[in-house]
Amino acid sequence: MMSDISSQVLRIRAVASPRITVIVPTYNRAALFGATLDSIDSQTMAGRVETIVVDDGSSDSTVEAVSSRKMGPGGLTLIATPNRGPSAARNAGLALARSPYVTFLDSDDLIAPDKLSKQVSLFPESGQIDYVTCDWAVFEGHRDHVLRAHRNGGRAAWPVLPDFLDGHFFPNGNAVYRREICARTGPWPEKLRTYEDWAWHIAMGVAGAAGRHCPETLLFVRQHGGSRLSKDASRAKVVSDYGLYIQHVIRCLRGDAEAWPRFGSRACNLLHRAGVWHLRTGANKRGMTLMWRACRMHPRLQGKVTSALLNRVVELMGASHSIQVFDAAKRRATFMARMVRCGKSASFQ
Repeated sequence: MMSDISSQVLRIRAVASPRITVIVPTYNRAALFGATLDSIDSQTMAGRVETIVVDDGSSDSTVEAVSSRKMGPGGLTLIATPNRGPSAARNAGLALARSPYVTFLDSDDLIAPDKLSKQVSLFPESGQIDYVTCDWAVFEGHRDHVLRAHRNGGRAAWPVLPDFLDGHFFPNGNAVYRREICARTGPWPEKLRTYEDWAWHIAMGVAGAAGRHCPETLLFVRQHGGSRLSKDASRAKVVSDYGLYIQHVIRCLRGDAEAWPRFGSRACNLLHRAGVWHLRTGANKRGMTLMWRACRMHPRLQGKVTSALLNRVVELMGASHSIQVFDAAKRRATFMARMVRCGKSASFQ
C-alpha cells in the first residue's frame, strides 16, 4: 500500500523536523483551496508545520494550484490519488506524517494564525493528553461574517465517546492529536463517505483517548453551496448513510469489553432511530431490519418498535380517522413487531 501512495507523491517544500502535520484532503476545491493553505502558511509556528495535501481525484485545477506554491515557510507535500473518498485521503496523508502531532483540515475551512501553537502548547510532556480541541465558528463568504459560534461550555475536556453518540460533535480541523492516538485508533473507515469523522472519533474514544480543551475560537468552518454533502443530496441517501454509520459504531463498541456495557444501549437506541428514519423515507424492509437488530441487542426497545411500526402503518393507510381502520392498523403493526422480534420479515404492503 505504501509503495502505491509513494509513487504519487510530490514534495513541493521540505521542512527538516516538523512539529505538527496538517493533513488536508481535497476534491475540486481549486477556487477556495488557496485561502485554506494561506491560513496554514500564516501560522505563528509555520516554519515547523508540515502540510500534506491529498487530492482525491479532482477534475479541476487543484493539483496545479498546489504544485505552484513553491514558496512558503513550512513543508508542503502533494499526494494525488484516484477518487476513493475522504477517509482514504486522510489515511494516505497519515501514512506519510512524520511529526509528533497531527490535525485534519477540510480544504475550504480556515484556521486562526495562532491555532496550532496554542493547541500544541497544551499537550503535557507526560503524554497523558491525546487530543486538544478548541471553540469554532461557522462563516459564509468572508471569515468575519460569522453565522454562529460553537463553544465547549467551559468544560476542561470534550469527552469524545458520549458526546459523539449524543450527536454533539466537533468538525474536522478542530482537534490536534498525538500521532500515537491516531495509530491506536486505527484507519479512518473508508467504506463510509459521510459520518466518517464521527465514526473515527468514536473509535478514538473506545481506544481510551483523553482530551483537553482550548476555550478560544481558532477554527472557522465555511458554509457554502459547494459542500461535499450538497443541498440536493436526497434525504433517503442521508438516512441510508446514517444507518451504515450506526452499524459501524456498534461493531466498534462490541469489540471492546468496557465500552459495550457502558454505551451499547445508547448505540442500539440510535440504530432503532435509524430504522424509524428508513421507514419514513419508504425503505420499509431496511428499516425493519435495523430495528430488529436493535431489538436483538437491546430487548427493551421492543415497545418502541411496535409504536414506530404502528405509526408507519397508519401513514400508509392514509389519514382516515375510522376506528375500524385504526384497529386494523394496530393489529397489523403488532403482527409486524412480533415478526421483527422473532427475526422474520413482514411486508407493509
